[in-house]
Amino acid sequence: MTKQTQPFYAFGPFRLDSAQKELRRDGAVVPLAPKVFDTLLALVESAGRIVPKDELMKRVWPDTFVEEGNLSVHIFNLRRVLGQENGDDKYIETVPKRGYRFVGPVRELEGETNDELPEKPIQSISVAANQSSLPEMKLNGGKLLSGWIRQKRATIAVLLILVVLGPLLGWFFHRQAKIGRARGELLPKIEQLVEAGWENYVEAYKLAVEAEKYLPHDPKLAELLSKIAFSISIKTEPPGANIYAKEYRVPESDWKYSGVSPIDKIRLPIGVFRWKMEKEGYETVLAASPTFVLAGTSFVPCDLVRVLDKKGTLPIGMARVKGEKEIGDFFIDQYEVSNQQFKNFVDGSGYQKREYWKQKFIKGGKELTWEEGIKEFVDQTGQPGPVNWRVGDYPEGQADYTSVDEFPELLVPNLVLVYKKVANLFLPFPAPYRWE
Repeated sequence: MTKQTQPFYAFGPFRLDSAQKELRRDGAVVPLAPKVFDTLLALVESAGRIVPKDELMKRVWPDTFVEEGNLSVHIFNLRRVLGQENGDDKYIETVPKRGYRFVGPVRELEGETNDELPEKPIQSISVAANQSSLPEMKLNGGKLLSGWIRQKRATIAVLLILVVLGPLLGWFFHRQAKIGRARGELLPKIEQLVEAGWENYVEAYKLAVEAEKYLPHDPKLAELLSKIAFSISIKTEPPGANIYAKEYRVPESDWKYSGVSPIDKIRLPIGVFRWKMEKEGYETVLAASPTFVLAGTSFVPCDLVRVLDKKGTLPIGMARVKGEKEIGDFFIDQYEVSNQQFKNFVDGSGYQKREYWKQKFIKGGKELTWEEGIKEFVDQTGQPGPVNWRVGDYPEGQADYTSVDEFPELLVPNLVLVYKKVANLFLPFPAPYRWE
């Protein structure tokens, strides 16, 4: 056997070989994970001194960020291996809010040989021919048997620790992996989406919510969240409605439950959402509304407020629209007028019946007569109808398309209003409407 070139330490029945990175008890190797051994070596080398937790973690994990829980697990394992039970401080002492201290007496055996420490537990004894050596062999055999029993006990203890702590350690290292992903992958992605503009804030918010599970107090994440989300309130009249929401750009996605109105200060991303409000005995409200309004270049929270109508009180095919300022709530078609529906108006001489047209025609600031104004409402062939029609008819295959008319520079009566008047349904637009 060769001489030791690095010190090894003795305490109680244990010897710590810093060169071979081995811990032995009465000559038998005690299995230790590499980081557990490094933790023990750091404490033994500083025996009698309080080693702060930060210093110990930097020594054991010099190039890796880990949580303090890793160190606590290693200390727990060491105490079990060293036989330190029932909370005593025979070898490793916990100094609250400071760190750990190795308190057992330690002898440094630098320069001594390690011949007496076999590299592996001896499995058999060669019987000498000289019968006079039998007493010595029996003595050595007794020592080997004792060491073997101690080794087995240590192995069983380690296995029991693994059985008890296995699930906990699995959860711990799984969480560490999630923390690493949140910091190394999610945060940069969130930052990129934020810099790309507010249209990406909803997607950035989803990632931020996931990262927040593992980085609840991260200052960088908190800063990003303050840019892409804020709290709004949701109210209904009457209260007690179930509130659901989903992204406006993904209409086929499932509704997500938000709570029962009124909801005070729910955190949501800056964006536009589809909303559904349900209450027994009332018509279901479907709405599209943003969580913000613009004040200059700044985003300001926008509360969601809606009125629920009792079942049977809404006009057929109509929906309530929330008014603003001087214009109160009003009703409007749930669906836009199709080409087929508008053709019924055209074929029914809607353009020729002056009684349908009550508002003024104004072009270039000059008021036109009814005859002059009505001539502006022609299709591509000069026939009455929307500008994208030909010969008084819509393009083939577009019966269900929305009927759209354009009258640049012409302030005219709302055609939809006229059409609805024919059907005995009215829209609340008292002023002329410019189609652009």
